[in-house]
Amino acid sequence: MQPQFEKFKANVTFNCTTDNTNILADKTHIKTVLFNLIDNAIKYCKEHPVINIELSGLNHQFKIAIQDNGIGIDEKYQSSIFEKFYRVPKNNVAGYGLGLSYVTHIMNLHNGAITVQSNINQGSTFTIILNQSI
Repeated sequence: MQPQFEKFKANVTFNCTTDNTNILADKTHIKTVLFNLIDNAIKYCKEHPVINIELSGLNHQFKIAIQDNGIGIDEKYQSSIFEKFYRVPKNNVAGYGLGLSYVTHIMNLHNGAITVQSNINQGSTFTIILNQSI
């Protein structure tokens, strides 16, 4: 994603607070999930995205949180954004409403989860939870 980071002058940081980096997951799909979430962090920022990615582990789970400084999502739409074809009204960004439904589907197939915390004009944090391999 480096070319996109450079094109949009994104400031991206990564912090890992776990030593165990083994997870039981489909590499291709998890990479696509992360790409989707990071791409959204870029697309839904008015200018100069700031993206913080944090990987942590606790009780046989991995948590990956992607925090941005984007436009945010009104609380009344937050539960709907994971539905197939759903688009937040008036966000003026091209797309078909498939990205977050795909992410949700992949998390469900991995017995994981995705959540969002967001405030208008203050950005969003999407968190995915994956089980560690034993």
